[in-house]
Amino acid sequence: MSKGKYVAGALIGGALGALIGLLLAPRSGIETREMIKESLGNVNDCCQETKSKVQHELHDKSELLKAKASSISDRVKSLSEEIESRGREAFQKLAGEKVAVHKNGGQPGETSETEE
Repeated sequence: MSKGKYVAGALIGGALGALIGLLLAPRSGIETREMIKESLGNVNDCCQETKSKVQHELHDKSELLKAKASSISDRVKSLSEEIESRGREAFQKLAGEKVAVHKNGGQPGETSETEE
């Protein structure tokens, strides 16, 4: 179970327990209503605090995720450029060998007898 779900469950359970305890306590209606009002105010404050913490945590995680995504994107771009560069070099090398083959009339790297 996640930490957030556990905290939310504990808060709701505590609030319900307090409310039931207040309703069953031998007090006057006015006293009971004041206690309920106070308890609900405390629960509201606690919920607002939890909401704020979760929002901050989500913001922090979001920023971290953006930074990691940017880093990955930069790395992919760099690798793509490197692959393109190597491909161009390989193509130029092969094109150069092909020209040499046609000039020599033989295999790449062979020299014709007239050249020697």
